[in-house]
Amino acid sequence: MSGAASDWDDEYARLARAASQLRASGSAAMAGPGREHQISSIQAGLDRLSSRLNAMEAQGALASSEIGRRRALADGLTRQVKEASSGRGGAGFDGGGFGG
Repeated sequence: MSGAASDWDDEYARLARAASQLRASGSAAMAGPGREHQISSIQAGLDRLSSRLNAMEAQGALASSEIGRRRALADGLTRQVKEASSGRGGAGFDGGGFGG
């Protein structure tokens, strides 16, 4: 696996942990500046992951099936963060199914 792919995996795992902490911190009813910053930071990280994935795809650094798998992981985590930020964070929040 390339260094870029390994870096992507590490960043995804970090974001999945942060998203799990977001869910554990409670619903949007407990919102505050710290929670909003956490959501914003996770969303920015997910945007970076998407950009890096697009770059790896354009460079042919990974097989298309691997690109698709990673894109599905990132999309799932993005949905979970959106649900958590809108107050529906309990259902289906499993860290994105990251298997390494």
